[in-house]
Amino acid sequence: MIRKYYYLSASLPDLFRGRTTGAGSLEEYLRFCSETLHAEDYATLKQIFLYNDIQNAVECRDSDDPFIGPSFFDRRELLSIAEEPSPEIPFIGRYLSNRSEQVRLHPEMTELDEAITLFYEGIEQVNDPFIHSYFLHELDLRNIATALELRSNEFSLAHRLIPLGEAYEQLITSDENDWGLAEEFPFIKTLMPFYEDSDLSARESALDEIRWQWCDDATQDDLFTFHAIVAYGIKLLSVERWSKLDETAGNELFMELLGTVQRSVRFAIEFANLSDEQREERRRQMEAERHKAEQVKAGEEGQ
Repeated sequence: MIRKYYYLSASLPDLFRGRTTGAGSLEEYLRFCSETLHAEDYATLKQIFLYNDIQNAVECRDSDDPFIGPSFFDRRELLSIAEEPSPEIPFIGRYLSNRSEQVRLHPEMTELDEAITLFYEGIEQVNDPFIHSYFLHELDLRNIATALELRSNEFSLAHRLIPLGEAYEQLITSDENDWGLAEEFPFIKTLMPFYEDSDLSARESALDEIRWQWCDDATQDDLFTFHAIVAYGIKLLSVERWSKLDETAGNELFMELLGTVQRSVRFAIEFANLSDEQREERRRQMEAERHKAEQVKAGEEGQ
C-alpha cells in the first residue's frame, strides 16, 4: 500500500517550470524527506538519481575522481561495489565486474551507453511501479531525442540508441518522418521543430516540459502519496539544473555539449568500423595521449 504524506506534501514549495527562485534546493528536499518519509520510502526515493550512479560508475574510479550527486550510492559504497555487489541495484556490480575483467558486452557502444543498457536489462529490480514507469518513459524519451539529434546532424542511428524500450524498434526500422511513433508518443510532434535549429536551451526546456507533464499525469490522483513526493523530486532535479545556468552561460554550455555529442558520434562511427586489432591499437594510442596530457599538466602545475 502506498503511504500518504499530507504534511510533507503541503510543506513543499510550489514548483514552476522556468522559474528557479523560491523552489528550495535538492539538498533541503532530501533532508526534509529523510526526516519525514518512512525509511523504506526514503531508500526507494533515492532511486530516481540512478542515472547519476550510472555516470559515477563509469567515470569515478578512485577517491579523487569527480563524483555526481545526489546519487543512490555514496562514493564509498560505489567504490566497494566491485568487491561486494549490492543486491538492491545489481547492475552496477555487473558493470564494474565486467570492466575489471576487460569484458565489453556492447563494444560498439560508449561505456556510458553500455552501463545504461545493463541498467535497463535489469529494470525489474526497480520494483516501485511509479519509479519503474518513470525510467521506462525516460528511456523512450531519451531514445527519441537522440534519434532526432542524430538525424538533424545527418548521422546514422546505428549503435547510438539504447536497444530497449517501446520506441526502439520503430526508430531503427521506420522511414517515416515521425518513425510511426506519433500516436503512441504524441510528444514527438512537439519535439521535432526544436531539432530544426540550434537553440539547445529551448530543446532541453521542451524535454523537461514533457517530463513534467508525465509526472503530472501520473500523479493526478495521488496528490498526497509517496509517488507525488517522488514526482516533486524529479521536477526539482530540472529546476536545480537550470538554476545553475543563466541564459548566456546556459547557451554557451549547450553549444559545448552539442560539440561533444557530435564529436562522440563521429568517433563511435569510426570506432565501429575498425577491426579488433585496430580498436586495440586505437585504445593504446588514446591511453598514451591521455598519459602525455597528464604529464604536461603536472609539469605546468609544478612551475
